[in-house]
Amino acid sequence: MSRDEIGVASKHQQNNECPNQPVGCLQPEKTGLAGQPGTPIWQEKMRRNQKAWLLTWEWIGDHAAVEDCIAGILRPRISRQAITEIVETIYAVHEYYVTELASYSRRPKENPYKSHWDQNHCFCGHNPSLHANYVHQLTVDEDPISGLEKISWVLPPLYRMNSSTWERELVRGEYPKSVTRTIIGPLSDREIGRYKP
Repeated sequence: MSRDEIGVASKHQQNNECPNQPVGCLQPEKTGLAGQPGTPIWQEKMRRNQKAWLLTWEWIGDHAAVEDCIAGILRPRISRQAITEIVETIYAVHEYYVTELASYSRRPKENPYKSHWDQNHCFCGHNPSLHANYVHQLTVDEDPISGLEKISWVLPPLYRMNSSTWERELVRGEYPKSVTRTIIGPLSDREIGRYKP
């Protein structure tokens, strides 16, 4: 590289421009949002209209409560077959003993808890049950004081088939939901009341 080329590249870097792109192409901020230096890149991405498959635990009664209701977040373009297997696997790891896991891996048809589908909703198990929903406007915000994460999302409209007219009917519109985790760190599927004496 000649001295002139080095000088041009250095000028671009000082101006935060891409050295191998036309003049005026700015590099993305690596420290966060404009005007908010230090904001992690993942938070910048979460502020957009993100779509994803959101996996959550649901239960009835404190005896079946799970420590962390969020079980996972998957990319939006994953296949239904993959979702089915992932949901069944996560539920099995949470619910079964190792001998049962080994047995059902050899004879998967004998697995008593299969995944089922209802429109864009996959679910598996019984109290607690594991659910996968296709959501949009997914955001994750961290409380600066407690460090706990708040996850917000919007469920798509729900329809049902009219048995008389055989036409789709709207059951409910888009449904916003949110939950604040009770622990900090990686996800936990520990069932709070399961092993209490």
